[in-house]
Formats: sequence, structure tokens, C-alpha cells
Amino acid sequence: MNETRFRCSGFGGTGGEGVSVQVSALTPDTAADFREKSLTDDKAKKLIDEAVAIEAAEANLKSTYVPKLSKALPVKKVARYLQIENKIRAVVRYDLAQGVPLVQ
Repeated sequence: MNETRFRCSGFGGTGGEGVSVQVSALTPDTAADFREKSLTDDKAKKLIDEAVAIEAAEANLKSTYVPKLSKALPVKKVARYLQIENKIRAVVRYDLAQGVPLVQ
């Protein structure tokens, strides 16, 4: 699986460090394995491990920037920011999921 990282730097309240978002993308070989139903157990395990690692990294990232945002913004604005971010991530994941067939 390839990893694409988007960076948003200079966001107020985070000390200008920026926020990275990791998005998983299938390689052409893995996509072919999905289509042809030839995904091996080893490749499936690797996909699972990568997906879990990305989700853990996102959760860890939130735990680092929420306290920083809370120092700079009122709590309700931080909550609203998290809601909006979650909605955006849901849309991105939905779009990505449309192109990924279920493992057979």
C-alpha cells in the first residue's frame, strides 16, 4: 500500500507545526489482487497492519493537537473543529472506499 501525506502548515493554535493526514492508496498490484480474487493471506495481513497503523497514527496526532487547540481556542470551537475534521475524513474515506472491492 502506498501512503500519501497531505500537510497543512501554519494552522493557528498548533504552533505552526502543521497537521499531517495519512491516506492509504492501493498499489496497482494489490488492486488487481482484489479484482482477481487472488489476494494472499500475507498481503491481507499487511493491509490490515497498515490500516491499523494509520488509524493509530491519526488518533495519536489528534491527542497532540487537541490540547494545543484548546489553549488557543474556546472549547466549543475545538469541538466544532473536530466535528468538521471528522466529517471531512469520512467523505475522503467514503470516496476511497468506493474504489476498493471487498476482499473475497
